[in-house]
Amino acid sequence: MVQKHTSRSSPHPWIDTVWQTVCLSDGIYKATPDGSWDLLRSVAPDGISVVFLSGQATEPVDVPYVEGEHSVVISFAAHVYLAHDKEVRTGAAVRFLDVEEDEFSLDGVKLPLPTFLNAEVLVDEMIAARLLASDDVVARAFTEKPRPPPNARCSSISRTPPVLRRRISS
Repeated sequence: MVQKHTSRSSPHPWIDTVWQTVCLSDGIYKATPDGSWDLLRSVAPDGISVVFLSGQATEPVDVPYVEGEHSVVISFAAHVYLAHDKEVRTGAAVRFLDVEEDEFSLDGVKLPLPTFLNAEVLVDEMIAARLLASDDVVARAFTEKPRPPPNARCSSISRTPPVLRRRISS
């Protein structure tokens, strides 16, 4: 099997890596455990898209591909998880999502299909829809200075008594 892989890191604190793959022949790709879960879009040679989530694999998983297939994979940071997912996915377990034209549905929310270039915008939409969550303990363990989700508001100073606010801002 021959594949062409392109990857990029992301400036988004909730994304580890974005991958793009083109299959140049039929074969099987052995996906190895990497500690994160992924959102994947696979496009068959006939143009039909499939979108699915794969969990934090605990062992290598064989993934069959056909020539002409291409895919995009958003690998999430270790601290990110699905806010409403009740099932822990390990091994080869995946969750297929409904696809209609240029959108897919996750927990009742319609989102644009993942592309190599829209990963950050898509993840921001998922955060805004409260589909994704972050485990602060894990985030602190994996980063020196974990950042809040994009567009997060810090409201702790507004709950601080006015006398202390003057001291804090001085």
